[in-house]
Amino acid sequence: MIMMTRAFLPVGQGAFYMETFALDSGKATIIYDCGSSTDVHIVEQMIQNLFKPGEDIAGVFISHFDADHTNGLPFLLKHCHVKNLFFPLITKESQEFILLGDLTAPLHASAFFSSFVRNPYGAFQSLNLDYTPALYQILENGEDSESETQYSNLDARYILSGSDVSDILFDAQQCKEVDWRYIPFNFRETTRIAAFKKAMLKHFGQVCSRRDLQNLLNTGKISIDDIKQAYKDVPGSFNTNSMTVLSMSPNDCTVQSLSKFPLPKGHCPHPPHCSQSCVPRVLCKWIFANGCLYTGDYDAKGPQKWKELHNAYDKYDRYIGCVQIPHHGSTHNYNHQLLNIGHCLFYVISAGSNNKYWHPHFSVMKDILVSRRYPLIVTENSGTVSFDIFTMK
Repeated sequence: MIMMTRAFLPVGQGAFYMETFALDSGKATIIYDCGSSTDVHIVEQMIQNLFKPGEDIAGVFISHFDADHTNGLPFLLKHCHVKNLFFPLITKESQEFILLGDLTAPLHASAFFSSFVRNPYGAFQSLNLDYTPALYQILENGEDSESETQYSNLDARYILSGSDVSDILFDAQQCKEVDWRYIPFNFRETTRIAAFKKAMLKHFGQVCSRRDLQNLLNTGKISIDDIKQAYKDVPGSFNTNSMTVLSMSPNDCTVQSLSKFPLPKGHCPHPPHCSQSCVPRVLCKWIFANGCLYTGDYDAKGPQKWKELHNAYDKYDRYIGCVQIPHHGSTHNYNHQLLNIGHCLFYVISAGSNNKYWHPHFSVMKDILVSRRYPLIVTENSGTVSFDIFTMK
């Protein structure tokens, strides 16, 4: 029997998700995103509490390069030993847009990744690491290595979207013990890239590079507020790419929820067998789909974006029992079709308790509840939401 604990950690307006396998050959930990705009120190304190200095982390997936998903990574890299780092392909164009955003970001939140997108190994050196993680760029969905690599100038290995990377995360002995899959897809946010270019034409009269904007700032022709306004013209968050990851086993699993999150009446996946014991302080056990789809800030709004996501994971549909709602429950990234994924019951939303964006949006919460699904809101104050998953190989 294999036990894995899936935890959605309480970091507020951000994302810090962890899966830990208890194996005969030792522990294996995989992390998806690591940051918070509520307070990065919450993330750093949590890392200290969860991991011993120098403890191995099998892999970290970075959905995109916004500070609220990444600003805890430098501390994680210094405190632990991260073996593998996965992130969306950084093309020359996406590199330029990431660096453009840094003009409006606080220095402490962006310095590491400003360096990382130019030269990740230089960024590691700035942290004085005594090791170097293996780097893996996930190619954009639908592209192959020959058509993409010519546009990227980072020294990292390339992996096709939709590939199972579990053989990278687990060593040979662990692969004998656990039958688990990690399947990333990198989606290009073409609509929002076009919207931002349009906003730059509107505000600056041209599509600007980072150097162009810096020159305009230095000469006083524009202000930081002008750049921020251009970003505000893009609905939702602006990212050139979003990397999603499906974590799942093809085997049936017993899943146990924590007692502080009992299933409300009417939401039990097996109501004919419900014993009326779904009340606070009582554990609930059942068999259901074990997979979790981590979406980061993916823009699922609209039929085309939903179709791309659905087509990517359609053959794994029946394994998905939990979905992380994109972009902290923003209505700009939400699609009702998320509620029709497989046998999905749980929908996790990470948001700051007093965030200025009013995340999660009330319409998103209403839609989840009316559809008899179970939203789990994780704030900096809520405590960890976790599931223990038991599987027989």
